[in-house]
Amino acid sequence: MSLDTLLPKLEDPQHAPSATDLTALNGVEGAEHERFLTVWRSLSIQRRRDIIDLLADMAEDNVELDFGAVFTTGLLDDDMQVRTESIKALWEYDDDGLIEVLLRLLHDPEAMVRAEAALGLGRYLLRVELSGEDEGLAREVEAALRTTIDDESELVEVRGRALEAAGVRGEPWVHAAIEEAYGSGDRR
Repeated sequence: MSLDTLLPKLEDPQHAPSATDLTALNGVEGAEHERFLTVWRSLSIQRRRDIIDLLADMAEDNVELDFGAVFTTGLLDDDMQVRTESIKALWEYDDDGLIEVLLRLLHDPEAMVRAEAALGLGRYLLRVELSGEDEGLAREVEAALRTTIDDESELVEVRGRALEAAGVRGEPWVHAAIEEAYGSGDRR
C-alpha cells in the first residue's frame, strides 16, 4: 500500500488501518513525513494511540520495518500515552538526537512519561557503558538521572525508574543510591 492510499484511511473513523496498511509508514521521511504529520495532527487521540501500538508491535516482530519517524513524532504528541508508547517503541533507536528529547521528557508533566524517559536514557547509558562512546553526553544523562533520583518531591515510581536507568553505571554514587533505596523499605 502507498502513503497516498493510507492517509485517507487513517482519517476515516469507520476504517481501522490494518498492519498491512501501516507498512506504508515504513521509512517515511521528507515530504512524505510532512504529509503524514498533517494527517496525524487531525486524528483523534484514540486513533493515534491505536496506530502507535500497532506500529510498535509490527516493529518488534519485524526488524526490517523502520517507523522511527512516526515514533519520534509521537514523542511530541499532546497525549501522554502516545508519548509513553513512542518512547518504548524507540528502545533500539540509536540516534543521539533522541537523548536531547528524552532529557526534556524527564521533566514532562506526566509521571508515566517521565518514568519511561528515564528508562530510555538508561538504554543509552547501557550502550555507552558497553561501547565506551561519548562520555560527555553520558555524564549529562547521568547528572539528569541523579537529579531525578535525589528529588524527594518526585514520585517514587519515577525516582525508581531513574535509579534503574542509572544502575548500569559503575559510579560510587550509583552504588550508594541503590543501597539507600534498598534500605528504604519502599519496594517501588
